[in-house]
Amino acid sequence: KADATLPNLERWLVALEARPAYMASKADVYTHAHALPTQNGPAYSTEAAEGVAARICGLEEGSWALEAVSGTDTAARHEAAYQLIANHEAVVAFAARGAAAPGQPSFAGLADPNADIHSPNEWGEVPAEVILGPLDECLRHVAVALLDGVDSTERSAMADLSRTGDSGGGRGRGGGGELVEGWDAYEDVAGRTYYWHEVTGETTYAPPTRDIGACIAYLRDRIGVPRDMRCVPAAVLRAHLNWALDLL
Repeated sequence: KADATLPNLERWLVALEARPAYMASKADVYTHAHALPTQNGPAYSTEAAEGVAARICGLEEGSWALEAVSGTDTAARHEAAYQLIANHEAVVAFAARGAAAPGQPSFAGLADPNADIHSPNEWGEVPAEVILGPLDECLRHVAVALLDGVDSTERSAMADLSRTGDSGGGRGRGGGGELVEGWDAYEDVAGRTYYWHEVTGETTYAPPTRDIGACIAYLRDRIGVPRDMRCVPAAVLRAHLNWALDLL
């Protein structure tokens, strides 16, 4: 799209995206990037693609921020809120996997269907007992922000989430908790912090801390399009989850 040398193709794509049936089935690049390796084999990064990859995966400064979605319409925010609220108990339980000991990760790097929130994690905490309540509170603030805007709810959210951040054995703060054993922090060539597991070889940019922040990041990174919602609402929800992370 947006290629002046192909005006007819541009008009065709614009017209196609005006059709609700197409937009309801359209995936986003982030979902494609993480889904295709499970079908076609692992991908291999090249230095020339690092900037684009960082933008797609929300690692580039501002790429998954509220400013990046500030021009979206109310309908997109409301769709994101609806999808978050409509099945909220299951969404909270799913996000709580970020505080659980990993189950048996599959070839798909973001899939961990056997993570058990009812079993103790590395610190002997049972996520279902210590984190579901604070996590639910956090996601309720995200829903309010989606419906009413962050300006109308940020003060109350900041007060509640700063308190929520001290739950779960003191490791509730977003990214401020103790790293799980086996994980160490490193910097990539762009100066961004990432984490590498010395035994499994896994890497992640979300701090593996088993705290509230890890749960919010777990949910954010696993929003699939169009499985969970359409492209624009997904971008809006990811940005609002990052907003909540900044308040923790």
